[in-house]
Amino acid sequence: MNSTVDAHVPHLQPSSASTATYDVLHAFADQLAAHKVTDVVVSPGSRSTPIALTFHAHPLFNIWVMLDERSAGFFALGLSRATGLPSVLVCTSGTAAANYLPSVVEAYHAGVPLIMCTADRPPEMRGWGSPQTIKQANLYGDHVKLARDMPVLPGQLTTREAAICADYAVTTSTHLSPGPVHLNWPIQEPLEPPHDFATAACVHTPNIHYVTQPPPHAHSHQTYITSHNHHRTHTHTKPTTAHVASDIDGDFQASITHLNQIIHKYRRGVIIAGPWPAGGLHKEIQWARDTLRLAAWSRWPVIGEPLTGVRDRTLQATYVAGQKVTERSHVVVTADHLLACQSVGDAVKPDVVLLVGRVATSKSVRLWVERTHPTHVIQVDPENRWQDAVFRITGHVPASIDKVCEALIDSTNLADTHKAASTQTLNNFECDHWIQTWRSYDNAARRVVDETITPASTHTLTPALAPEPAQAPVLTSASTIRAVVGSLPANSILMSSNSMPIRDLDAYVYHTNSVQYTGNRGASGIDGVVSTALGLAASNKQRPVVLHIGDIALMHDLSSLTSAARLGLHLTVVCVDNNGGGIFSLLPISDRIDTDAFTQLFRTPHNVCFQSLNGFGGIRTHTPITPHKLALSVLDATSTRCVGVDMIIVKVKPGNDTAQRSAIRRSIPNVVIQ
Repeated sequence: MNSTVDAHVPHLQPSSASTATYDVLHAFADQLAAHKVTDVVVSPGSRSTPIALTFHAHPLFNIWVMLDERSAGFFALGLSRATGLPSVLVCTSGTAAANYLPSVVEAYHAGVPLIMCTADRPPEMRGWGSPQTIKQANLYGDHVKLARDMPVLPGQLTTREAAICADYAVTTSTHLSPGPVHLNWPIQEPLEPPHDFATAACVHTPNIHYVTQPPPHAHSHQTYITSHNHHRTHTHTKPTTAHVASDIDGDFQASITHLNQIIHKYRRGVIIAGPWPAGGLHKEIQWARDTLRLAAWSRWPVIGEPLTGVRDRTLQATYVAGQKVTERSHVVVTADHLLACQSVGDAVKPDVVLLVGRVATSKSVRLWVERTHPTHVIQVDPENRWQDAVFRITGHVPASIDKVCEALIDSTNLADTHKAASTQTLNNFECDHWIQTWRSYDNAARRVVDETITPASTHTLTPALAPEPAQAPVLTSASTIRAVVGSLPANSILMSSNSMPIRDLDAYVYHTNSVQYTGNRGASGIDGVVSTALGLAASNKQRPVVLHIGDIALMHDLSSLTSAARLGLHLTVVCVDNNGGGIFSLLPISDRIDTDAFTQLFRTPHNVCFQSLNGFGGIRTHTPITPHKLALSVLDATSTRCVGVDMIIVKVKPGNDTAQRSAIRRSIPNVVIQ
């Protein structure tokens, strides 16, 4: 240690230095627990010893150990996606921290709260070739809500200041626009705890009482106070319940008034629901219900993919002013096919588009909005992110859909306006015709899709216990997702990977029933999908989780499958194996270059036999060859739920998928426009 650093750090004996480090970290952990943060994902390492041991010994934390930091980041993301609360990541210094980057990017764009606690060497060791020492301050760049290079431990941070740091981290991670927070902890040796330190974690006590609200959002980004005038104490501040008025309240009221006027002026309106920002799975159900309420009240159709929950038939019977409404809350489930046809899209050109949730997955829907140039495109944006890549937004409502519903439907100050306009607009024949047109087109498109997928057979989701048809349909991606969804138990979770699985779910599943759907739709990559699904499973071990994934995405995160058995979790994986990147066959590049180049650079066949994983690391493989046998495999896996992974491998021919989708797109204009 050089003399410059010695001048700023108190000289502590090894035992007292160790005690000081652990006292500060304990204060930090205590304050996180006061915010109901309970999940800590640890990857093994030396420099992070004090952080890991502190959380492990604390009675209020669930400790999850992931061997690989890249997997750990996505695992924590899955936990936070389910709960809506930040999970804490703990790793050692060096490239370990760098491996969090993909999950940090996804969390930032998806609005998922995380707190990364990366251990680091003290400043005097940086830049001199010390092992496992890199520049970790601001390692994640613009992909975090907050980045702080913490004061060096021991000696430069008091317990009181550590508690304030925890407040700041949780508040920044969860309020207004949620996302990841990075705290980089430089720690000097000794790293070992004092001799009287209890390393065994205490039994979790669920009946601890907390305050009901987290602290107000900190708008400033000032550095932490690091003076040493405070007394060390184990009594930490509690989260405050004070309310801070939002600086966008005025904009919200003006936006609501404007939106109310538009809804009563225009008949040809459409609500487009995209994946929700991460507020917890329980919150997403409420957002879906409120979207359907708004549709019923405005008498506008809803275009919403399964991830939004609006295709749940149990939610579609909604209530407006105490009256049950079902016929008005029509959900368009074939928009991806319908709006790919220009003639159909032009026939339903809207005057108003109301965007709720994140950007819709369907490219057909997005291009339709761009092409038809609605008079008003209004974004409901609770995170105030202004996501508008094509600059079509004409109005902006800085609030969540539940707040919009409360202001429009339940608010007394708009009741008279609504009542006066209802006889002129909401009961108007033109409004009824608009809804009926969408319903007619949607029903016609459903018939085309059904006949293409399962010709001359029943057009329902495959019932797992029904007898198998004499002539079973060929397994395609479409029949696969229908068989999977048709056999899922109530209250289960289906996570669909990016690339084709998420699009097949949108294109071929009409009703989602009481199953909840999710995916990594922030940066929309295919990395870390298995780990995210495991995090969802860890959030509630009583709730079945099924991962619907492609073969390339599975290979990206293959090693994480072994974590399920080690952590006492169960995961059902349905892998659509077309031996490569099937999605590229739908892109223009497939016809622009020769077959060999396309296969080598885009299709990228891997020729891996996933069945050979049977028995490895708690993995059990299954290879059904018909939709009926696939449904039985899913039903069995989600019912027995033995610890480990049930991997159901579905072999499909990519040419069949492409031909099926093309046939649907060709047929729809002939059937819909008559």
